[in-house]
Amino acid sequence: MKRHLLAASLLAASPLLGQEPRLGTIVFPTSGAPTAQPAFIRGVLYLHSFEYAQAATAFRDAERLDPGFAMAYWGEALTYTHPVWNQQNLDSGRMALAKLTPRSAERVARAPTPRERGYLDAVQTLYGEGSKERRDTLYSRAMVELMEDFPDDAEARCFAALSIIGLTQGVRDVGAYMRAAAMVAPVFAANPDHPGAAHYLIHAFDDPLHAPLGLSAARAYIRIAPDAAHAQHMTTHIFLALGMWDETIAQNVIATNQTAYVPGHYTEWLGYGYLQAGRFADSRALLGRVRDNITGARQRAELALMRAQHVVNAEEWASDLWSWPVDASAAPLLAAVDRFARGFAAVRRSDTVAARAALAELSGWSRGRRGRGCSAGGLRATGHRETGPRADRRDAAPARAARRGEARVHEGARARAGAGALAHRTRPRRRSRGRSLGGLRDVQGPGDELACRRRRSGSARGVATARGAVGISDIALTVRARCSAF
Repeated sequence: MKRHLLAASLLAASPLLGQEPRLGTIVFPTSGAPTAQPAFIRGVLYLHSFEYAQAATAFRDAERLDPGFAMAYWGEALTYTHPVWNQQNLDSGRMALAKLTPRSAERVARAPTPRERGYLDAVQTLYGEGSKERRDTLYSRAMVELMEDFPDDAEARCFAALSIIGLTQGVRDVGAYMRAAAMVAPVFAANPDHPGAAHYLIHAFDDPLHAPLGLSAARAYIRIAPDAAHAQHMTTHIFLALGMWDETIAQNVIATNQTAYVPGHYTEWLGYGYLQAGRFADSRALLGRVRDNITGARQRAELALMRAQHVVNAEEWASDLWSWPVDASAAPLLAAVDRFARGFAAVRRSDTVAARAALAELSGWSRGRRGRGCSAGGLRATGHRETGPRADRRDAAPARAARRGEARVHEGARARAGAGALAHRTRPRRRSRGRSLGGLRDVQGPGDELACRRRRSGSARGVATARGAVGISDIALTVRARCSAF
């Protein structure tokens, strides 16, 4: 079968009718029909920018144009696994592959070249039998082997690097992320317009210590994929870590304009940027705008988080925002943040009755969640919610500390540190990372059960990463210590 080489440069002026979206440039030779190639490449470009719904639509277009195009089914299946967010829809991935043919051996045979068979074999492993951790491990091994067998294949290298990140099961492991960065850096050097290379470098360097290493990739990604909302937002993972508030605001405005002004990830980061830049009026206006567009329970919980961040960072302790009826029960940890902010605001305005009421409610939640950890409704410091299979972990040390009334000295020191972290408001353009009330984090061990199982026993910690983490017990300790001062 004749092979078609397509160097995709989808850089039209804007994604208007009849024009391709501007998503970057890749070279990905396949054996599909020429008519199906543009849709396939568009799908891969969307995939690299984590625009999974658009990617799936593009791959299905390629399937329709060439029903025997094995790589189109590979692409659609891959849209149902989101490695960085530890999300996977196993059934949908299997169904996408089954559309090519029900039998796995026959599917691989439909790929006419050894390289394409390598891609098909790897994705079948990802949706094969066994636990997610084991399948992730075997898939990553297959992708690394494919990269080694075809060293000039930039896509194999990028997807192999992403698979390494996926082995951590949503928990940032610096060693794994640096390995991924080393794998993908040569792709970015050879093709500065590659969306996957820039994107995965940003994820690899997404912490305050390594963020300077990701600045060039972040600046490039703005230009590479202006029509991918996630791409525009993702650059701010570097900008925020460096205290670049103007850039954080600008790119989240773009991302929000491309999606919707509702309480969510992009608007939360936008609001936080306003607060860190001292633009409190803009933060308040954003709250009112997204409040008018709420369509579901999760968005109401997100609004509660945004309100809490505004009150604490703007130090509006007696704010009329508390009069808004906001039900955050759809996300328990966001409800805890909301209650903490109410309690902390009460402490700051010397309202001991309200502060003790908030403390009592937080302590009750902490006791109720003891033994289950804090994973349900968890919100990572980056704001990404994890919805894939996750093992609950006991936040043992903070829970014990919350129950020991006699540990007053240690409790007071810890509470002061927690209060400083949660209530700190950085000044405009300060080049350091502010603490967000979104810092609640669930903790669990890495997912590579074949190579990393030894790490699991030490992973259930209350404060676990360079990004910072606070458990419900820590919040209760903070409010209790401040109340005891009255």
